[in-house]
Order: sequence, then C-alpha cells, then structure tokens
Amino acid sequence: MATQKLNVLHLHISDDEGWRLEIPGLPELTEQGARRGYSLDETECLWPMYVGGWDYTNPNSTNNGYVTREEYIALIQYAAERQIRIIPEVDMPGHMRGCKKAMHGLLTDSVLEARKYNSAQNYNDNVIAVSNPYALEFIDKVITEIVAMYRESGYPLSIFNIGGDEVPKGALTKEEHQAYIDGVLAILAREQLQPMGWEEIDHFCAPETKAICYSWHNTYEKSLEMADKGYPVVLANANRLYFDFAYCKHHQEKGLDWGGFTDEYRSFDWEPLIHDNIIGMNAQLWSEVIRDFSQVEWQIYPKIYGLAERSWNNRSALTLSEYNTLVYEVALPRLHARRHNFHLQQPGIHVADGIVTINKVMQGGTISYTTDGTTWQTYQGAFAIDTTEVETIMAKIDYLDHESNTTWWWKD
Repeated sequence: MATQKLNVLHLHISDDEGWRLEIPGLPELTEQGARRGYSLDETECLWPMYVGGWDYTNPNSTNNGYVTREEYIALIQYAAERQIRIIPEVDMPGHMRGCKKAMHGLLTDSVLEARKYNSAQNYNDNVIAVSNPYALEFIDKVITEIVAMYRESGYPLSIFNIGGDEVPKGALTKEEHQAYIDGVLAILAREQLQPMGWEEIDHFCAPETKAICYSWHNTYEKSLEMADKGYPVVLANANRLYFDFAYCKHHQEKGLDWGGFTDEYRSFDWEPLIHDNIIGMNAQLWSEVIRDFSQVEWQIYPKIYGLAERSWNNRSALTLSEYNTLVYEVALPRLHARRHNFHLQQPGIHVADGIVTINKVMQGGTISYTTDGTTWQTYQGAFAIDTTEVETIMAKIDYLDHESNTTWWWKD
C-alpha cells in the first residue's frame, strides 16, 4: 500500500461468516465466531459457508483464527509508520450472523425470530434484535474496546465504520432500525468518532451526521445524490473496484461476477466522479471466496495499479498503452523480484482465411500454443492452418515465471 501511496486500510472485521478481532470481555466472539466447521448446532463453531473450512480444530486452516488485541495494536502502529490509517468496520444490524451465533441468544428475541426474511446472501438469521437492550450494550462494548486499542497504539481512532448495508426486508421495521442507528450514533458521538458506512446508511444517518458513505453501485447516480446532499462520499464502484470479482469469464478464473468483471484496465480506464464531497476511492477484496494469501495477491495484482493511478490522478494523462507498459514492464517485474504472486492477461487468438495470429499485452514473455491439444509449440509469428482439420487452438503466456490462463479458439 505504501509503495502505491494508498493511505487508508478499511478492515471489515466481522460478517455473517465470522468474527475476526479479539474483544476483551467477549471471548465467545473468537472462541466460536472465529472458527468454522461441522457441528450439530453451531455451539462450538460456525458452519462453513462458500465451501470453506471443514475442521474447526485445525489452527492452520485459513477459515479459523483471528487477530489478537496485541496484534491489532501492532498493526495500527505498523501502518501509521507508513502513513496509513486503519478504519475498522463492524457491520450492523444486518450481516451479523457470526456474532449473533457466538453470543448464544443474547442478540435475539422471540419477536425477531418469528419474522420471515431472506438476505442477499440467502441468510434468514443474520439480523440482531435491535429492540433487545443488550444489542446496544454489545456494540457499545465492542466500540469502546476498539477505541482503547487505538488509544493504546498512540494513534487515536477518528472514524468508525458501522456498515449498515443489506438489511433484509421484513427483518426490522423502519422505526426499529432508526432507533438502533440513533443509539449507535450516540455512542460514536460520545467517543468523538465520525460515522462511516455503505451507501444504504443515508436512509438512517442524516447529512448533518457527516456520515461517510461508500458508494458501491456500478453507476454514479447514488454517488452524486449523496454528494449533493452533503455526505462525504468514497467511490467504491463494484464494476471497477471490487477486486474479488474474476478478471474475465473463464473457467480457470477465480472470483465472483455478480456485478461484472474487474481487471487492471477496468480499474484504470474510467473517469471517477469529481465533486467537492467526493473524498476518495476504495477497492474491496471480499474474502469469502479467498482460500490463501497467494489468491489475495492474484486478485489484487495488477488491479491495484488502476486504483492508485485514478485515486491520485483522476484525469491521468497516461494513455492506456503507457499505463499497460508501466504495469507489465515496471510494476510486475518488481513484484516478481519480491516473490509476490500476480495475474497475467491471457493471449488473444485471431484466425482469418486460415492465418493464425496470437498476441499478448506485454513486450516480454513467451507464447505457447497447440493445435492438437497435446503438442505445445513456441509462437514465432503468424502461421497457416488447414481449417478443415484444426478444430481447436489453445494458447498461453509464460512471463516472469508465471503462467497465464489458457485461451481457447474453436472453429465455428
């Protein structure tokens, strides 16, 4: 982040699938909420979601574990030394299945449990009972402990992200929802914290709260509406800045695609909205489909370079060709030298009148291809094929000890 002049790390430390930060006085959150596996009633761990995690007793599984209080304080300090501030998020009152299960019924009541609802992620039990007095006591305790971590680090917290997104219809009345958010805002005001959340919080946080809104929809309509109302807005457009999306529609690609695909060109080749109340940009890497840190790097690099360029040079003078050269001839060799993983754009195959041309986005690297599915050759230039005999052509690129996905061409 520091090498790209990125200066805010937004940590989404809780969600339906887990709770990942130690909170003194609430050991249940990490004893149960930070582990996933199979059990009869989730009293020992949370059930796996997105196929992730089978053995809740395995400390080496990426589905188990959490950041301790001491580790978090050290992380705050490490980031601050590099001019990076860390903003924590506890998503509420929806997306709280992990902590709801971990707290063994303390965040629910019979009224809520009798209601029928279904979240965007197909959960019917991920909203806390906001009318239960303990709901505010719980979040008060969490916020107070997190504030204490920042104070102890020497870098006091000034912003707290309350999420606020995707509360499923039918779970809460508008009055219940508003009363709960008002209570949370009072806690934040007491701690002198500016509220932050996803764009849905504008329904419950008036502009005078100065709540920072993350605008995640693909279009600018919502971003502009909030900015015009006076909200500070962070652009987080899904089809440009959701780095958990797959690079393209390809069977070897990993990642989601509900809002499109993102690659290093999608994050660069656009003109972010300019407005006095647009205060920055934020890229998201949701981790429910991430299995190891190598995949984290695969999803981030080289998409991150478009984020950095547009964040600091909104109307960058770089042409797409110049940007591409910087990414593939400068940035990726640096990553390779430091042994980081990264994604390579696959080659293009063009066939016309029996002549095959294969290209790549970088100057270096080697293209390999096969016309029979078994024998691979090094591409030296355009070549002729008998289209009555060749049904399929496959090609891939080797560059900096990395291999791209395979491009397939089929005869019509």
